[in-house]
Amino acid sequence: NKPTIPATAADVNAVPTTRKVNSKALSTDIVLTASDVGAMSSTNPTGTGSFSLNRKANTTIADFSVAEGFDTTASEIGSHAEGYITTASDLGSHAEGGSTTASGPCAHAEGGSTTASGHSSHAEGSSTTASGHSSHAEGSSTTASGHSSHAEGSNMDLYGD
Repeated sequence: NKPTIPATAADVNAVPTTRKVNSKALSTDIVLTASDVGAMSSTNPTGTGSFSLNRKANTTIADFSVAEGFDTTASEIGSHAEGYITTASDLGSHAEGGSTTASGPCAHAEGGSTTASGHSSHAEGSSTTASGHSSHAEGSSTTASGHSSHAEGSNMDLYGD
């Protein structure tokens, strides 16, 4: 049951659809600009606008952004949130996985419970934090807080020592 592209400019913002899967309502929003109406082809589908599929309730999607998955938020221009309870809240940020947050400009958070808050930072793995400008944290429970810093490995006591 695909959403249809509006036939006229007056229908551009009238695309939201709702359908049920296993008795749960799912919503789909496709936001197109007036110049996109009739401009997309099946061989080269291009256009401008935003796309969301099951974004967080009562949130709006930013221009040129994508929010897909469950309870996702892409609230700044060019942001992309995908997965489960992910948030991309700054310019060009990208959050993917589960419970990840990319809150710095051009930041990227991936994995589970990761946070990338520094400008151009990258957090990956599980419970990692990259808060410094151009920092990179990877592994499990690591933190990269200084400018251009890198943290890897694990800060967890895996063996009870």
